[in-house]
Amino acid sequence: MKNWFWPGVTTTALLTVLAVWFGSGRVENDLASRTSAALAGDYSWASVDLDGRDLTLKGVAPDERAQAAAAKIAAAVPGVRSVENRAVLPPLAEPFSFRAVKTDDGVILSGNVPPGPARADILTIAERAMPGIRITDEMAIARGAAPGFPALAGFAVSQLADLSLGEVSISTLDYSIKGRAAGSDAYEVLVTAVAGVLPGEGKLVSARIVPPAPETPGANNQPDDESGEQAPDNPIVPPSPD
Repeated sequence: MKNWFWPGVTTTALLTVLAVWFGSGRVENDLASRTSAALAGDYSWASVDLDGRDLTLKGVAPDERAQAAAAKIAAAVPGVRSVENRAVLPPLAEPFSFRAVKTDDGVILSGNVPPGPARADILTIAERAMPGIRITDEMAIARGAAPGFPALAGFAVSQLADLSLGEVSISTLDYSIKGRAAGSDAYEVLVTAVAGVLPGEGKLVSARIVPPAPETPGANNQPDDESGEQAPDNPIVPPSPD
């Protein structure tokens, strides 16, 4: 009797454990899939981990409102028992700054970028405006961007395409550009653009755009520094306030 009973009990217990284990895995996968679907879109920054029906929310939230809202959405998914909100916030940048520099080695994007699609959008603009040029992304995610920052940053990066060497920078929504134009047409495009209304309610604070230098045999046709700026005879500067 013993030889039959105990192996039978052991086998039954093992099968029960396996059934629970596999069943738990199916529950976790189902909850993870449905919660991720609920968070898609505005909360695509969020990821989830499941331990049975207990959910942990992770990711870098753009702000406190999004952080709390994502946890509320996850908790509302049928089958989720509890939610531990481990989503974090990026650091606050004051001022929120951005810089893009174009040298002979390529373009370096640095400074701050808000969470969300802004980074990808800026990189896409840079790659399309300057195909074949190496783009190095050194941007760091931060809070504090003005609503108009993405539009102004895209404009700034696109202006680098018309500079042979130079840089553009943003501080909050203050915009600066300096460098040498890639050609006569590029010079006119740059001057016209900064003289108009800037995207994202940007404000021009400094523009030192040097016309293309004529190629004179024996002359030094190289710019004085890596930004492409020589001491220009006619720097483009914003008008003085009345």
